Amino acid sequence: MENISKRVRKGSTLAEICVVLAVVSIVSTVVLSFCMMANRRSVASANRLRIMEERKMIETIVETWCESMAAEGKDISLVPDSNSSLIADAGGDQNTIALSDGVLTATMPDGSDIQFKCDAAKTMMFNVVPNENDVLIVCTVEFNAIGADVVNTPKYVFVVNSRIGESINVIPEGE
Repeated sequence: MENISKRVRKGSTLAEICVVLAVVSIVSTVVLSFCMMANRRSVASANRLRIMEERKMIETIVETWCESMAAEGKDISLVPDSNSSLIADAGGDQNTIALSDGVLTATMPDGSDIQFKCDAAKTMMFNVVPNENDVLIVCTVEFNAIGADVVNTPKYVFVVNSRIGESINVIPEGE
């Protein structure tokens, strides 16, 4: 009779195995959802950084183009029937700046072209506001937000005073 009461259990029961599997599945679900959230945040952060870098480069090119045209004494206006490109004209010599097919192209007074490939910029629109002694150029750039769950595509507006040669303001649209 003593042998029956002193039985030693070897192995584990089915209930214990099920509990361990349930705990492992809960922990793996939590870890997987955390990894997915971190990935979404990193994609959104990389997208914002790419847009900010591209916006700054576009702003610099537009400012440089406007300052060059002002230094040459050229009048800046919108290309007829379009608000997506600017033209500077003086005595038949024309210089333009426009975003087309993902490339920002600016024709400079010395005949050279500045070309900048834009991965994020989707559209660029201009508005020319003449004042007494200067011309304000309002540029609105709309960007694609690639790889992120974005409801609204980001837009940035900056204003260039072509006679003074300084950027006046940079505003994310909608803020």
